[in-house]
Amino acid sequence: MLRVSRARFGAGAGILGVAWRAGQVFGARLFAQAAGFLTAVLVARALGPESFGIYSLALISATLLAQLPGPGADMSAVRVSARYRAHDPERAREVLLVAALAEASVSLIVALVGIALAGPLAATFLEHPQGATALRCAVLSAGAIGMTEYMLATLQAGEHFGRMLFVSLATATLKLLPVGLLWAAGTLTLPIALALFVAAAYAGLLLSMLMSWHMWAGAIRHGRDTLRELLAFSRWLIAAMLLGALTSNLDVLALTYLAGAAPAGLYSAGRTLTLPLAFAGGALGAVLLPRLSAMTDRARVVSAVRQMTLYSAAATAVAVAGLMLLAPLIMRIVYGASYSEAAVIFQVLTLAYGVQLITWPALTMEMVFDRPDVVAWVIGAVLCLTAAGYVVIVPLAGMLGAAWVFLAGATVQFVAYLRILRSVRRSAGGGPVKLDPWRGLEQPTTHPDLSTGEGMRATKPPACPHENDQRLHVSEEV
Repeated sequence: MLRVSRARFGAGAGILGVAWRAGQVFGARLFAQAAGFLTAVLVARALGPESFGIYSLALISATLLAQLPGPGADMSAVRVSARYRAHDPERAREVLLVAALAEASVSLIVALVGIALAGPLAATFLEHPQGATALRCAVLSAGAIGMTEYMLATLQAGEHFGRMLFVSLATATLKLLPVGLLWAAGTLTLPIALALFVAAAYAGLLLSMLMSWHMWAGAIRHGRDTLRELLAFSRWLIAAMLLGALTSNLDVLALTYLAGAAPAGLYSAGRTLTLPLAFAGGALGAVLLPRLSAMTDRARVVSAVRQMTLYSAAATAVAVAGLMLLAPLIMRIVYGASYSEAAVIFQVLTLAYGVQLITWPALTMEMVFDRPDVVAWVIGAVLCLTAAGYVVIVPLAGMLGAAWVFLAGATVQFVAYLRILRSVRRSAGGGPVKLDPWRGLEQPTTHPDLSTGEGMRATKPPACPHENDQRLHVSEEV
């Protein structure tokens, strides 16, 4: 009898199983980001384009500062923890705890430095009386946002996607409810909106810690070794994720500096509506990383990535076409007539984020093969190209020029990863492996090194593998 497999990748890599898990992660992030989206809509309606531009700058600045060390450290912890989960669960837990302490330390340093520099930076680059306040709120909330994402990453490491969904739903309620009440009462101002943004960040952190403590709480026995292992793997990945965040948010920063707060507010309004596509891509990558890491055959990983790219491209094409067609109506309903100019921004950025979404499977494959350096170099090249584009195009074409530059950067990145996927597929050898959407793939009987493609006979892994060993150890039970 056919049945939908929702088991771990160790039991199969079925398309429907991946879609189910990705749907849970997407739902978790969608609830959290939907609250942010609705909050942004209410703030935009209450404050107008100029003040909303300052509010958007605070959100973008918090997002960028949360990347230190940010998702790079999160994904590194998930990847390294997966090496031990099958044969040494206690070491897998310790990896998550050491990574949490390291990330909290970096976040504290960033907060102290950011608060000290907020005033001078606002005086130099912003011509708004609330500029310094916005930057200070961004700095205060960045650490909480980063640590909340890390706690969700620990739940991802154990594939507790239901708990992720609960945390996101509760956090969304805490974020949206106060803003909605003040907006209805007509008392929502920029300082109040910024204060509520900070409060929501810390409420989300507290709740995520309560839900994930069992994943990381406990003693530390191999602290130095574990930290060295994390640093050895994460140095390129942290750089890649930081560059990726800067690339994704440079459009708003450049537009605010080169064109002013009002155009940045209109641009941010259209950009906010496209974020569900970005969340969908992140959800797909979040599910694929631990599941592909559990696969032990390089050729099968490549085949799974290829098929996931094709499936995601088909679904994304339908969604993007519908959103672009309905863009003027959506903008008018959501924001009102004062933001009608942003409809074309919404259309261009929808296409850009659609291209980004179908890039995620190939990007995740490079992380599984322990090649975050490739990810960093690709994103760094795209960052340089788009930065030059903003400097040249934004003064001439304004916010529409910024949108086209962003689309060009997403396209260049997709083409680069497509070429990488084809090259790796040829080097992996063997014919294509068809994924059964009901049962997935059978697991191989050998345990090759995914970073090199070399095979080795299946043997029981040692209790404590060397911290610098980049091989993926999988127990015989898998």
